[in-house]
Amino acid sequence: MLDHTIITISRQYGSGGREVCKILSQKLNIPYFDREVLLDAAKKMGIYEVDYRTLNKISYESNRVTFGNDTFYPREASQISDTHQMFLHQSATIKKIAKEGSGIFLGRCSDYLLKDYPRTYSFYTCASEEFRTCRAREKYDGMSFKKLEKIDKKRRAYYKKYTGRRMGEAQNYDMTFQIGKMTPEEAADMIISYIETQQNK
Repeated sequence: MLDHTIITISRQYGSGGREVCKILSQKLNIPYFDREVLLDAAKKMGIYEVDYRTLNKISYESNRVTFGNDTFYPREASQISDTHQMFLHQSATIKKIAKEGSGIFLGRCSDYLLKDYPRTYSFYTCASEEFRTCRAREKYDGMSFKKLEKIDKKRRAYYKKYTGRRMGEAQNYDMTFQIGKMTPEEAADMIISYIETQQNK
């Protein structure tokens, strides 16, 4: 695989996209970015000592969030415009990483942000309701399918707001995988094979 290859994975929540990213990272020895992007963006906003779930809430779930001084210490104010500011900082972080070298990015509109970068390949994972329900129970502390869908809906709205596109539309990806009909490792192997074929043309 050529140097400076960028892979983005978008996913239906609970479909195993994160696992595909981890497998790709191991097989290709390319760094995988997910939470690091969010944490870096938070630091740029002056947010410290906040757990990942709270940061994710800032990123996706509300328009303004207020925290007391015992939770984090913003540079200028205790109330911040969360979603838009977080998006701008995450976008800058993703683009900076992509310019510096190879990387695998999970979600956060990375497929859209990096679509014009050379040697960038974008993929989407989805899965059946049954598969996602079982996975949610195993991976997300027994989360119900209803809660899974609620989170997915918020992420889709976020994606639509900042990209103008619908998440999961086939024309926006090199390939789409239905996990459950194949394993995450099989999907990762197909991604590697596809990229190698494209780069050898």
